Amino acid sequence: MTTVVSNGNDALNLLFEAAQREEREVNGARVPVPIEQHATNAASTPLSSVANMSSNMLPDLSNELTDTWNAYRFVRMGWLSAPEIVWFFKNVAPLCPILDEFYAERSNHYLLVTHEPVLTCMILVISSRYHTLPTIGGHSRGYLIHQRLWDHFQHLLMRLVLGLEKYSKAKTRTLGTIEALLLLTDWHPRALYAPPPSDGWDSDILFTVKDRRDQDGSTVDSPSRTRWREDVIEPANRSDRMCWMVLSCALSLGNELGIFDEQDEHDSTNTRLAQCERRVAQQKTWLAKLLYVYQEQLSSRLGRRSMMTPSNSHSAVYSDTSQAGSDIQRRAWTPFLTAWTRLTKIVRSISDLLFPNPTTTSQIIRSGRYISMTEHIQTLLTAWSKDHDDTLSSDTYLSSLLVLEYESTRMHTYSLGLQAILFRTLAESSSAVSGSASFQLTPTDFAHVQEVINSTLNTLKIAIKLYDLGFLRFCTIRTFLHITTASIFLLKGLGLGVSPARLQGALEVLTQVIVALKNSNPDDLHLGGRYSMLLEMHMTRLQEHFVPSTRPHNITPPNFDLSRFPGLAASLEANHFELVDFQQVPEIDTSDANWLSLPLDSSLMSFGMDNFQGLQCLGDDTLDFIWNLGM
Repeated sequence: MTTVVSNGNDALNLLFEAAQREEREVNGARVPVPIEQHATNAASTPLSSVANMSSNMLPDLSNELTDTWNAYRFVRMGWLSAPEIVWFFKNVAPLCPILDEFYAERSNHYLLVTHEPVLTCMILVISSRYHTLPTIGGHSRGYLIHQRLWDHFQHLLMRLVLGLEKYSKAKTRTLGTIEALLLLTDWHPRALYAPPPSDGWDSDILFTVKDRRDQDGSTVDSPSRTRWREDVIEPANRSDRMCWMVLSCALSLGNELGIFDEQDEHDSTNTRLAQCERRVAQQKTWLAKLLYVYQEQLSSRLGRRSMMTPSNSHSAVYSDTSQAGSDIQRRAWTPFLTAWTRLTKIVRSISDLLFPNPTTTSQIIRSGRYISMTEHIQTLLTAWSKDHDDTLSSDTYLSSLLVLEYESTRMHTYSLGLQAILFRTLAESSSAVSGSASFQLTPTDFAHVQEVINSTLNTLKIAIKLYDLGFLRFCTIRTFLHITTASIFLLKGLGLGVSPARLQGALEVLTQVIVALKNSNPDDLHLGGRYSMLLEMHMTRLQEHFVPSTRPHNITPPNFDLSRFPGLAASLEANHFELVDFQQVPEIDTSDANWLSLPLDSSLMSFGMDNFQGLQCLGDDTLDFIWNLGM
């Protein structure tokens, strides 16, 4: 109070001194949390609540661990502090099957820093985007740190691709690098959501502005269509292109390191081998199966051929991953990965049978052969769900992920029924389509539509569950693509015809998903947040444009779900009709008056078929049926 303030700098110095005194008092009052307790928390709880993220305090580290990280180049440069990497292993790493618990143990951080430069950098890239540093200027500082780390990772990736290995113990051609590349396909850097910086050669206005001489320049985009393309389609396309090339690089490195070579089945369990050798053998087997799943899922979704040779695929699929040693996290992931691998084989069959190319898919729809093909695939999916029922019903985060993959597969399988209805309706309608025309539904196709709607609603309810548990914020980009695709298929399925009650219930679920997506993104560039804001703008208009239409006489609404009425279900099953309270039975109105649909629009047919991408339904024209509704 006695300090004389003669200029602005003196006032600032007083404020900083007061802040430092307050910080020392707070730190002195705070009871340090032992390292063992932090390690236990990281292993037992995969994710803290999103609401508590802003109040997370940096953990206290041992002197040895602090010295290890203080020797790291980016800590020496002042970008990071030693404890900040712990956040990744607490919140992000448990949400994917890529990393085991080895580097989550702080005693192994020395090996991470000194032997795995690519993996270390990738972990920091992800963590710096998904966490806000609890320090002064943490938000802005996090943006700068993230971009600098991403620039360094690109440098390491260039060294990997060009074979520019240094003579040191920090190598780029390691199994940890494969793990880093897989992490990159699950969690993207912020830079991917914006166009690349101008390099000069492509900055000329002639290359960036539409011109009447362009062959594809006949389409005039609406503002909503432009936002859809810029906020969702372009980032999703950049994501797909990057993942395709990154997985190709990971496969090449995996071949170089021999992860697909036949190994002695006792290598992973032989107690006479050194612990590090057993871990390497287990790591190779695990990564081989992961690479198979990741590249098959991506190539099937994009309508492309597999990157892996048949021999490597066979080696990866039938490799034994049950021997996870003492790694608790990997043992928990083993049933999930086994089920996911088998489901991936079914996805590949769906892609090859139903979506080989746009011409063949159109012929399958027009000829009606899709009905028998769909029944065959459903038989495979039913057998799969029965065999892995324990994993699906375990009510854990892993079961939620597996349900998302399963429902997404069912949704794409039955989506041909939606396209068949639109093909048939537009073919039978006059060239001047009337807004009052009704969709040509058959009982089989209507059943397919209901399966699509059920799968999409299950997917969206899983998203709401993940949000309530605090997981959704840290989920992979694959999860958000599942949610986005499910919401689109839901709107198209409802647009073909639905009862008012079912429409209202579905839109309520969709509204909850919009709230979840808006509150579960690390920044305003994230795909989930941008899509939710765009969809929210048109939700009211969409609901208002459902109009009464004529229900085909051979179509009846689906039966109500007895699981929502446990007392009624138990009484009916036991044939105790005298105990049934029929006032709780929901009314099923079969009158034609209570049947709503969207106006018939050819843009409803847009499932990415013009720019064919296999199971990927996202395209520039995917939501034109909403933009065309008008105000």
